[in-house]
Amino acid sequence: MVKKTEIIKINDITWADVDNRNRIIATKEGKLYASKISGDGSVDYINLQAVHDLNSQTPKRILTPLEMKSWD
Repeated sequence: MVKKTEIIKINDITWADVDNRNRIIATKEGKLYASKISGDGSVDYINLQAVHDLNSQTPKRILTPLEMKSWD
């Protein structure tokens, strides 16, 4: 458990933040993970659970509509 006043490095995590449900959310290897924050402000990073696998999603190229290419 880590207290909210401590800063630690989470191995292999690409990005992490706190969401509006007061969960730690993080991305790792193309997957979204979440973990609850305890009442005392601590987080058990070992208990991150996969919420969604984003690996199948790929960006697609789209053309900019003509009306969006001008400030007029």
